Amino acid sequence: MGYDDSWASLTALTTALGASGRCLGGGEERAGAGTQPHYAYYGETDADFQAAHTSPDMDPAVVAVVTKMRTRDPCGDLTSIVPALTANELSLSGIHVPVLLVLGSKDALFPPPGGRLQAGRYLGAASVKYVEIPGAPHGLTYSRQAPQVRAAVSKWLIEHGL
Repeated sequence: MGYDDSWASLTALTTALGASGRCLGGGEERAGAGTQPHYAYYGETDADFQAAHTSPDMDPAVVAVVTKMRTRDPCGDLTSIVPALTANELSLSGIHVPVLLVLGSKDALFPPPGGRLQAGRYLGAASVKYVEIPGAPHGLTYSRQAPQVRAAVSKWLIEHGL
């Protein structure tokens, strides 16, 4: 959900590289002084985070809350993003279970047509369904389109007896 291996935007890549650079310099403490080291924000500032994860049509109160709640990510995750894109792409044909991809049409990190391209790469999957949520940003679950996201996931789960 909100991710594909084949079409990361320039924003996604430069944000990942910036966070990786901060990590290579030792990172930051997870939640302030005295907490675990080696963490960094994916998006250095609140404005960076909002540009990547929200959209102008979102409720400003929701944007304020999700921005306040954002946390630093482990440096191990951040420094593995770029290599993971390649490794994941090479492993797609080994996936044999049903696959659901849900992405927003206004995702600043993984914009169309990435999801559609990715859906065609699961060559061994039992089934593949791609759902593009119109107008949704990267932050699918807290966008105005969240009810559509929940409905799409619920429908897919029911169709697969889950």
